[in-house]
Amino acid sequence: MGIWLLDEKTSNKVKDVSDNDNHGEIQGAKWAKGKFGSALKFNGKTDRVVIPNSDSLYAKKVWTITSWIFVNESEVGFGHILGKRNDWENNTNYAFRTDGKGINNNSFPVILNRYCDSCFHKIFYITAMSMFNPADALTNIELAVES
Repeated sequence: MGIWLLDEKTSNKVKDVSDNDNHGEIQGAKWAKGKFGSALKFNGKTDRVVIPNSDSLYAKKVWTITSWIFVNESEVGFGHILGKRNDWENNTNYAFRTDGKGINNNSFPVILNRYCDSCFHKIFYITAMSMFNPADALTNIELAVES
């Protein structure tokens, strides 16, 4: 998949420092102070980072998503942290997100957590799947560690 450190601080691009070169374009989000160094602040409505389609972005049998997040309560629908889908089919391969009240609403939910409490949270989502179907999941582990 990719590794985005968000240490650019002024660019409208985010660089993937993995070997996959899945660089992204910031659309609307603004640079802000993060838990460590810089971060991106999203308006909860239209701001996003767009990363062009790549085979390396499709979740394989074993994968992990790790992210520092700070969620503000929102009146809009899902607050996507990271996800992959086909726009033309609305077919989600994976989605790591909160609902409009800051509650976990992942496409592979395990436990409910409330993330909008004025704190940073380090989120890990680890899965081992027999195929691309979440119904065939062998292991889904979600951890929320506040620091």
